Amino acid sequence: MTSRKSIVTIILMLIIATITSACSLFTTTNKEVEGADITDKVANLKMGLSMSAQDNDFLKETQDLAKKNAKEAKYEMITSNAENDAGKQKTDINNMLDKDIDVLIINPVDSDKITEAIKAANDADIPVVTIIEKANGGKVTSHITPKNPKAEQSPKLAKLIAGNAIVAARKAAKGDKVKETIKVKPSGD
Repeated sequence: MTSRKSIVTIILMLIIATITSACSLFTTTNKEVEGADITDKVANLKMGLSMSAQDNDFLKETQDLAKKNAKEAKYEMITSNAENDAGKQKTDINNMLDKDIDVLIINPVDSDKITEAIKAANDADIPVVTIIEKANGGKVTSHITPKNPKAEQSPKLAKLIAGNAIVAARKAAKGDKVKETIKVKPSGD
């Protein structure tokens, strides 16, 4: 089990390096892997990457970078696009588990509905990493959170706007479905 944990640690460092290379879009850092030669240690590993969708540049870039880095590191990466369908994502993940992947990376379509697929990976002793959206169940080894500088600027915009203007920050990760709207009044009101 110790060697599996070592492999998982190495894989997680690679995942973090892969995703953080996307123009600092994520809050994690890759300082641990700078200058490290870990390519040989992950050779012959098989990773599954289940993306919620490919309907925006951010998600496309995330998957493209993961595939590029997997190819450079000489490990196999199986990818799937759930097309914003939680049922399809569960099926895709089950297919990956049938292909004996060593680690599963998931960008969940639905934080609740992904639980069953994560538990199936847990039962198969496959480490699970979630990216962008968290899962509300199952054992997740690590979660990598996106950093959205434009969304973070909304409260700053509100402070700059004079009068009684209200800035609404839309929070949506599943295509164009709004999960939450945050209204921010300018300071001084």
